[in-house]
This record gives sequence, C-alpha cells and structure tokens, in this order.
Amino acid sequence: MTLRLNPYLVLDGNAREAIRFYEKALDAQVIGIQTFGEMPENPEFPLPAEAKDRIAHALLKVGETDLMFSDTFPGQPLQKGNHVTICITTNDTLKSKKF
Repeated sequence: MTLRLNPYLVLDGNAREAIRFYEKALDAQVIGIQTFGEMPENPEFPLPAEAKDRIAHALLKVGETDLMFSDTFPGQPLQKGNHVTICITTNDTLKSKKF
C-alpha cells in the first residue's frame, strides 16, 4: 500500500509567482498548470475576466514530493490558517474509504 501526504497551498492571486519561486529555489519540476480560464465553460456560471488567469490547480514535483497550488477565486477571502491543506492519496481502495 502506498500512502502519501502532499501539501496544497492556496494563494490570493500570486500562485504563479510562488510556482516560479519554488521552481528555482527547490529545483522543482512543473508537472502541470491549469487556470480557471482553461476550465470548461459553464453557461450558468460565467467566469469573470479577473478569474481567467488565476491558477485553478498546479502540480510541482520537488524530489519525491508533490507540491500543489491554487489561487482563490476572485472575491473569496484568503483566511490565514486556511491556506495550507494536506492532500492524502493512497492506492489502497479500502483505506481510501476511511478518508
């Protein structure tokens, strides 16, 4: 069984800057970046222009660790203490049901 804990950082519009920093400082490899503007459109929820370039999800590889990022959606406050979460992943389906 594999069990991993991966940090997920939520930033207030500066995730792209943080990604560039960690890329240089930790020799991280950018695996993927998706902006809110690249996500499929939902006619019932039009995307505001200021959201289009914000990071919806990004994944960096730092050694054997996955480091994930996203920006808050415009208008959603970034509350101190809530901007770091831990993503728990496992390849054990029985174990994953406990989470």
